[in-house]
Parts: sequence; structure tokens; C-alpha cells
Amino acid sequence: MRNPDRVASFVGNNVFLLLLTAITCTYGLFWSDRLPANGGLGWDGGIYAKFVQKLETPYLKELGEARVEKAGAIVGHTQPVSHPAPTRGLAPYFFHRLAPVVFVHLVLQLFHIEHSNQNIILAFLWLNAIALMIATALWTKIMDVVGIRGYTKLVGYCALFFNFVSMKMPFYYPVMMDTASFLVAILLLFFYVTRRQAALWLAALVGAFTHPYLFYVGVVLFLVPYEPTEAEQTGWPSAATSVRLDRVVGWGIILLVAILPWIAVAGNLLRMTEAERQMSALKIGLLVLGCLLVVAYLRLTLAPLINVRRWLGLVRRVLARERTKLIVVAASFLAIELGIRVLSVGKSVSAVHQLTMMAWSCIALPLVFVVAHVWYFGPVFLLYILRWRDVVTAIKSLGTGLALVAVLQFILLLDSESRREIVLLPFVGLFLVKAMNLRRFRPPFYWMLVVLSLAFSRVWLPLKIDAPWTGPAFAPFDFPWQWFFMNLGPWLSDRVYVIGTAILLVTMIVIWRAGMWFTAGVEGELDNDPPTGDPR
Repeated sequence: MRNPDRVASFVGNNVFLLLLTAITCTYGLFWSDRLPANGGLGWDGGIYAKFVQKLETPYLKELGEARVEKAGAIVGHTQPVSHPAPTRGLAPYFFHRLAPVVFVHLVLQLFHIEHSNQNIILAFLWLNAIALMIATALWTKIMDVVGIRGYTKLVGYCALFFNFVSMKMPFYYPVMMDTASFLVAILLLFFYVTRRQAALWLAALVGAFTHPYLFYVGVVLFLVPYEPTEAEQTGWPSAATSVRLDRVVGWGIILLVAILPWIAVAGNLLRMTEAERQMSALKIGLLVLGCLLVVAYLRLTLAPLINVRRWLGLVRRVLARERTKLIVVAASFLAIELGIRVLSVGKSVSAVHQLTMMAWSCIALPLVFVVAHVWYFGPVFLLYILRWRDVVTAIKSLGTGLALVAVLQFILLLDSESRREIVLLPFVGLFLVKAMNLRRFRPPFYWMLVVLSLAFSRVWLPLKIDAPWTGPAFAPFDFPWQWFFMNLGPWLSDRVYVIGTAILLVTMIVIWRAGMWFTAGVEGELDNDPPTGDPR
């Protein structure tokens, strides 16, 4: 075996990749900085810690301040606003986040550990570390199943684990549901590509109480079987009438999403004072530009994937062949929603409100969601743009189920608060590595991506922010607080947005030029032909 082949085989080895995650977790557990806010609990973390503690009593008698969002029409950011919360019971939103809380509570109870804030933080730290280790093991198996190895496998690892979301956030702000949600998403994908339907549905049910999106993603994967095709068979031919229908449906979705931000603007204008309504021409121009860019983004991403004729055929097939699954899905959905309505206190946030806030956040600054996602998920996200045609081919080759998830993914990625889209990251990674597997690059290109991923992860950046985290002196849009809040999308300051956009443009040019310099051909990987046989 040649030396380059040995290196490619080594860096794509599952044990080696698992060791990298173990090193990250060890550093995060024992040496990483911790968020100073609220004694290390943070904001939502303070609510979750209270849940862990209140589970010791027969009822959840108290609820921390509910966190809702209000769009800031002047500066173009969404900011958390506290409102009086019910004195008894759980708000509906937090039922969809309850599973990790119950798990931590049971662990503390099992080992007779006091439910103090510090012990809760420690429990979540270990939960996040274990979740990342399990996620790595599952992700490497997923890549084996879909035929990814060598340097492309290393890039796939970087896409999920060499970024801020996996290297920094789980240990800096540990009392959150994000890493647990990420693990459940990986489980859904693993059970899907290995065709384990019962386990997939069980993961979807757990996901319903871990992250609001997971149940619906699980429903799609449960109803639509995994039927991958060869790359050359992904043309999705349609009659002329079907093509016209695809365009009508596609533009209908695009216009619907494009209208939503202006509903938010109108609602905010009604609540503003006369002085606040005096928006400058520049800010109005940025809103219009942001909306036009969103339309262009949706046109680029959705148009190649919408196939109404295929979708209608899928619906007919599911109705004819999957009636038992439909009954299971309907019964589970009704049981979950009914249980939440009976046990919860207060009103749930409507889907229209969530979509409106998401749409507003994506036009507040032009393409701010792209900047936020690259900042949070890493520069390999830029490969989605640079290798877009290959990404479309890869999505189609993975079958209709994952193509439907991709359509949902591209709409939800408009939300600039990237941590809410963490459950989509495994699917982003899968589409990316399948696209990368269609090309061959020389080793320096892959090593450049690894170095850029580590640089963007900012695992090396100290976040010991010695400044007030409450009171009038607390200013999240200013430094030093921006070192943390710059990673949270809507809290990205205008100055950091401009600097970040420039950095991303330079990074994109570097990756693009490197891809041209180090291209070695098409079809297959650099080290060897794809393995034969079933890797499972």
C-alpha cells in the first residue's frame, strides 16, 4: 500500500475519529471555560435546572421566567424578553425539551447526589461528553453504510465535530438540550440508513420530548423507506405539465416565506413609538435586500428538489401500503399533543409565529443566516455553496425520504439562531460527504479543510469574560460579551456581522481556489475505489 493510501486509511479509521472526540471531550470537561451567567447555568439552563430540582416533588410547582422573542425592528436583531410566567405547571414549549431533564434527574437520584446547581452542571457536562462520543461512533457507522471513507470521511467528521457547536458550546454552556438533540438526530439517521424501523420510531418519540423538530423529521423517515439510487439515475425526469406544477409549487413556497418577514415588520410597527418608527433609508434598504436574497436562496435550494409528481406518487404509495404506520403516527401525534395540552400551563407558540420570527431574523441583515451558520457549524458549510450541483445530485441519490428532509432543512436554515438547527446538522453532513465523494482531491485540500475547521471552532479562544452578565452594564451586542453572543445569530452585532461576512468571503475564495488547484478528477475517492459489499 502506498504511503498516501495508508494516511487516508488511517484518518478515516473509526477508532481514530472516536479518539479525536475523546480528546475534545477530555479538554472540555477539565479545562474548558464555563459560562459565568447565572452561576454557570445561563438563561434557559436556569429553567432546566429548576425542572431537575422540582422533579423531586410530586408536581412541577414552579416555572422560571418564560423566554419569548421579540423582533427588534430598529437594530434588526431578536432579543429575549421576560414575561410573567405561570406559578404552576410547565409551558408547552418546555415539554418538547423534557427528556434530557428527566434523564439527568434520574441519574442524580440513582446515585443519591444532591440536586444542587453545581451538580446539575456537572451532570450535563458528562451527558454532553457521552452524547458526543456515542454520536461519533454512530456517525462513522453511517458513513460506512453510505460508502464514505478515507479523506472524505475525515471531512465528514469535521463537518459535525470540528466546530463551535461540538467543541466549545457543550462545555461552555452545558445546561442545554442541544447536544442531546444532536444525538437523537444522529440516531434517527443511523436507524434510517440501516433500515431499523422500530428503533427509528422509538427515537422519534424520544425526539418529541427533546427538540420540537425531531418528531416531524422522524415521521418523514418512518413513512418513506430508504431507497438510495446511483448518482447517474437521479435526473427525476418529469412531463412538461409536472415541471410547470413544480414551478408553481416552488414559487408558492418561496413567496409565502418571503411575505412572512413583512408580517413581523407590520406587527412591530404597531407596537413601536413614533420615534422608533423612523427607520433610516439604509435600514429599509437592507430589509428589502435581505428579502430579495432570501427569495434567491430559496429559488436556488428548493427548485432542484421539488417534484410534485413524485411526491403525489409517494403519498398514494404510503396510503396504500403503510396504513399501519399512518395509524401509529396519528395516534402518537394525538397522544403527545393531548398530553401536553392537558398537563401544560399557558399557550404554546404557534407555528405561524415561529415561522414569522424565523423569517424576520433572516432578513434583518442580508444573508445573516449564512454568516451565522458558517460561524457556528464551521467553514465546511461553505462547501454546500461551492459544490452545490454535487450536493443536489447527492440528495437525490439518497432517495425521496431524505430529499423531503432536505426541503424542510433548507427552509428551517433561514433561522439565524443556528443552535436551533443543530438537529439538521447530521443531514447537512450526510449530503455534503456524498457530494464530496463524487470528486477526487489531493490530500492538501482535505488538510486545509481540517485546519480551517479548527480555526473556526474557536476551541482555542478563551471565553473567560470578566464582566457583568446582568443589570444595566450587561450589553450583549458589545465586547467582551460579543465573543460569546457572536455565535448566536440574532445576537450578532452589526460590526461583527460586517467583519464576519468579509472573513467568510475570503475563506470561500480560499476553498474555491484550493479546490481548483487540488482537484484530481471525478467519481470516487482519492485513496481507492469505493468498497464492495455491504459495510454493515
